[in-house]
Amino acid sequence: MIKRIYKYIPIINRGIIIISVFISFIYFFLYLKERNYSLVLACSFVLLFPFVYKYLSKKYDLKVHIKFFMCLFLFLSLVLGIIVRVFDFNFIFDKFVHFISGVFISVYIIDLLNQKHKKYSTKQVVILILMINFSIALYWEILEYLGDNLLGLNSQKGGLDTMLDVVMAMTGTILFLFFYFKPKKYI
Repeated sequence: MIKRIYKYIPIINRGIIIISVFISFIYFFLYLKERNYSLVLACSFVLLFPFVYKYLSKKYDLKVHIKFFMCLFLFLSLVLGIIVRVFDFNFIFDKFVHFISGVFISVYIIDLLNQKHKKYSTKQVVILILMINFSIALYWEILEYLGDNLLGLNSQKGGLDTMLDVVMAMTGTILFLFFYFKPKKYI
């Protein structure tokens, strides 16, 4: 079943990229007219994403599911969340994106560890994934803080929003780890 789904993922990725570029192209000119240069920059990144995607795919031989997560996360966070501004009026969507960031990062780390062909204990993997996810969540919140203060954005609605974002990312991580390492006979 999963192998049949895998063959459609490149088509889905292309669709996500085309939709993302189309939306960003329209909003690019809208934000340019409004002189909202921080969002023009966000649109520009999405317009350049197909080239970045192609480069990363070839250079690092990324697996199909990693490419899918990359495209989906770009669409949800940057296109819908920031460019279309869903984050501004939908609190739940913001928390959902932070939640799945924890899942996506965990999947990527597991994938990297599996490529090393080295045996790691479950405890080592869990600690590594928790530490990396926590660090990335905190780093992201620092970037949001800097964006708010240097570029006049409104990414952080306050201390509670920041803490909930980190908590949601870690919740995604912990749930992923629970289901990934749970013995198959209990699922």
